[in-house]
Amino acid sequence: MRCFLGLTATATRATANSVAEHLGIAHDAGAVIRGGAVPPNLFLSVSCDTDRTQALLQLLQGRRFSQCDSIIIYCTRREQTEKLASTLRTCLQSTRLASGWNGQDEPREEEEEDETGKKKKKTKGKGKKKSSKAAVPKWDAECYHAGLTAAQRRRVQKRFMAGQLRIVVATVAFGMGLDKSDVRAIIHYNLPRSFESYVQEIGRAGRDGLPSHCHVFLDPEGKDMSELRRHVYANTVDRSAIKKLVKRAFPRCECKKLHEQLGNANRHKDNELLDLDEACNDALDSNLEAELQAVELQHQKDVDARVQELRDNKVNTGETERFDSTLKLCTDPSENSNFAKSNSLDSVKRSVESESINESPTDAQTFCVDFKSDSIEHADRQQDQQSTQENSHRVCGGHEIAMVTDSIVQELDLREESIATLLCYLELHPRRWVEVLQPVKSTCTIKFYGGYPQLRGVAQKIPPIAAAISLNTTTATGFKKSSTLTFPVVELADKMGWDLAPVCRELRALQWNTSLALDNSLSNMGQSGILVEFSDLSMHHRAPGDLSDSERDSVCDFLEDRIQAEERSQLQQLQFVYDSLKGVSCSEFWQCADAVDEEADKQLKQLVRSYFEDSNDKTKEELAALAKARKRAKSIPSSITRDDHVNWDIVARDIRALLGVHHDHSFTGRAVARIFHGIDSPCYPAEVWGRDRRFWRKHLDVEFNSLRKFATQELIRFR
Repeated sequence: MRCFLGLTATATRATANSVAEHLGIAHDAGAVIRGGAVPPNLFLSVSCDTDRTQALLQLLQGRRFSQCDSIIIYCTRREQTEKLASTLRTCLQSTRLASGWNGQDEPREEEEEDETGKKKKKTKGKGKKKSSKAAVPKWDAECYHAGLTAAQRRRVQKRFMAGQLRIVVATVAFGMGLDKSDVRAIIHYNLPRSFESYVQEIGRAGRDGLPSHCHVFLDPEGKDMSELRRHVYANTVDRSAIKKLVKRAFPRCECKKLHEQLGNANRHKDNELLDLDEACNDALDSNLEAELQAVELQHQKDVDARVQELRDNKVNTGETERFDSTLKLCTDPSENSNFAKSNSLDSVKRSVESESINESPTDAQTFCVDFKSDSIEHADRQQDQQSTQENSHRVCGGHEIAMVTDSIVQELDLREESIATLLCYLELHPRRWVEVLQPVKSTCTIKFYGGYPQLRGVAQKIPPIAAAISLNTTTATGFKKSSTLTFPVVELADKMGWDLAPVCRELRALQWNTSLALDNSLSNMGQSGILVEFSDLSMHHRAPGDLSDSERDSVCDFLEDRIQAEERSQLQQLQFVYDSLKGVSCSEFWQCADAVDEEADKQLKQLVRSYFEDSNDKTKEELAALAKARKRAKSIPSSITRDDHVNWDIVARDIRALLGVHHDHSFTGRAVARIFHGIDSPCYPAEVWGRDRRFWRKHLDVEFNSLRKFATQELIRFR
């Protein structure tokens, strides 16, 4: 792949830089192309109203919004959308406008002259078939949220797209993939959760380039803040749950133990080889000594024969003396060594003198510089290799691990997407703790219609079946009575050192391998009498299994700090959105009902533009502060001001009442805080626990972390 194109309207500069960095194109000049955050044809306004419902009714009848054909009103809660849609249908039915919605004028009488010259009245449109748009009430409104059935959602969206529905009161579930260019107005009945959400939602208006209007209602007391904080706290998790995840994601293996055993065996073999080598060397030394003695004896015989030959030839006296001196030199070791030393010293001296004459100072300096540079490069290479070895020094090469999604979600009481996010954090860590793989179905069930005889025959031919039988813990007696084999296919492939994909293909092919059929009728039909099924959708990743206890603690610390950094940054961002919108808001809606405040509109657009141009990553800043505080063994105070007016005695009474009513449940402090804040979780779904209004959303005004800590103390005291 040579080209990537990512499109979004709500990415800050910090987010875009982070994406470019992970793609390796952060330093390319044209890697990121940015445009304006808010289109110029959108007119923005904000108001703080005590009675928002009444203010909304009056705003829709004002000059700005009464002429808008298609309007989307966003709410935070599902119940609020249903209530508000019903209110709009009821209160605005008797309202009549100067001009009909969707550009259709009211029927009017015109005068025309007939053939006789007399004037007669003619009603425009009379006698014609009425269109479906004219039959629809002007202020028709419907709700849209994820709690509706698929048929109901399709019906609402179809009517809105066809122009038959003027107002849709919806949660954020409405608008994804909405391809309607003539949406004329976007109204936020509640505070947007972020500027990204705000820009994304108002961007659905005025896509045809015509003027469109957007308005936000703020609660003067900031009650929407407590409602939106619920979504932030829904993604947080306790350290105990993090430890459970780390335990499941990094199961201990025996690679280190096997490596040590292999090393001991290799050392034992090396010692045996050394002993054998020494014995061989001793034998060779003795044989070599005997051969040297034989050679020396033969040499002495040759010398004696030469001497006798010279004497027989009657050589002269001078030659005889030189021959005697030569003979003495050859036979006397001391004379031989002195002669060799003198000759070697003279030769060395002459060679050094010649080299010093021929070698220039420049060459010597060049040689020193080259040697120094080579030494530095060698030292750098050694340092790089050492750092690489420190990062990659691990006995275990990694194992493929599958965590059954339903099981891990219930165990951690955390949503699937939140667990996947934590695994991505570990993958993006500088040490790359895990490698996230594609989800798989981790359990394989094979049914043999031929019973145990067919199972035994297949095991003798197919290695994965034989390995699955050895992995199965069923006793031999019970196994012979079974015709079904169930095993974790990911664990099997990992223990055998096989690739998962070929193993799964081979297992699926068993159904059509006619050579494995015991019945000829099945083989004639192209079947084998074997049924293979895969189940249990699982999260799949690769991770080492030889992490030490300190490394596991560091992983837990990293995840805990990352979660807290995300929580703190999102809470600060929510507060920033509220303060920014309140700074440009009108005191009441009527100040912007007929005409938009151009100065406030310009200020709000400038605030949004500066937010998206900010290149500082708030999450990284919070993460660095948390890491620094952890080293100093200090805690960072919460960014939310705690309410001193909270009556903790009432909270304690409600906690004891919750434990008394649901005594069969094992609560944690976070679970109690989630129930009192109305936060849905896998173990405590809103469909079930939301029915009990005695506890659900009972203490939404209490800061979540304070409530969690207090609930933990009460649980300990109650037990």
